[in-house]
Amino acid sequence: MYSCAQCVIHSCRTGDISKAPKNCPCLENDKDEILKRLIRLYAKTVAIPKEEINIKENEKVHPNTYEPMCNPIGQAFFLNKAKTDLNIILGLCVGHDALFIKYSEVPVTVLAVKDRRILPKKAFP
Repeated sequence: MYSCAQCVIHSCRTGDISKAPKNCPCLENDKDEILKRLIRLYAKTVAIPKEEINIKENEKVHPNTYEPMCNPIGQAFFLNKAKTDLNIILGLCVGHDALFIKYSEVPVTVLAVKDRRILPKKAFP
């Protein structure tokens, strides 16, 4: 998938969509689909499986499942490269939000944090 981070024209910022590349997400009509694709791209870019640092199955929160590590610095770098204007944190672990804020090059606001005791799904019933 082509993403805005790869674009060198930035016609969406100037408002002249006629100069946009043929595969520009701004040319797509279905905004929900664009958002879903960007979220999938973002999640795949920053997720690190716990097995990569030799965490054993019995040491995981949910053994025998795919359990990626929180990677707040990688997330900040990803969004810095995408040249976002504002970053909104949703569901980062307490403490990891501070790392994200430290490495973000733009202002950050927090919508909700994750707490392992209540889990993020409880924040939005």
